[in-house]
Amino acid sequence: MRMSEIASELVRALAYRALRTRKGAAHPDTLAVRNRSTINWPCLIAKHHALWEEVIADHTPIHEQGLAVLPLNSLDALAAEGLAMHHCLLDYWADAERGSFRAFSVRRFGERLATLGIWRSAEDRGMWSLHEFVGKRNAAVLDDDRTLSALIGIVTGFYNYFGASVVE
Repeated sequence: MRMSEIASELVRALAYRALRTRKGAAHPDTLAVRNRSTINWPCLIAKHHALWEEVIADHTPIHEQGLAVLPLNSLDALAAEGLAMHHCLLDYWADAERGSFRAFSVRRFGERLATLGIWRSAEDRGMWSLHEFVGKRNAAVLDDDRTLSALIGIVTGFYNYFGASVVE
């Protein structure tokens, strides 16, 4: 095993340990799964990747700012993003597995900029809407030219267009 793999596994292990022992008590979503790397869920962006690329290509400011949206469609991906951004994204893993929450890493020129979370509410006819859009340590993310707002609208619109059922 290479040093980078060892470091990556150590970071993941610490994230899962923190999940199990949050605030000194057993967390209600304690992982009872032996092979956590198999916990993942469908991703509409991956399923319809060609159309996603076409939609994004129509928005020049997104490309000029080097923005990219990476779906976080596994438990390991949520853990890595939460650790890198120093927030509690991993707390939403059960909702993601059930199909009511999706998360994305928003990057600018390859660097993590923010985490986007969208939520599907039964009260709102199952439509996807913004849950949170936060930077490191849940900091607000500046959006002076509204490009990030457009990006959020594209993601939620894409999911509402293709997500006709509660679980894709």
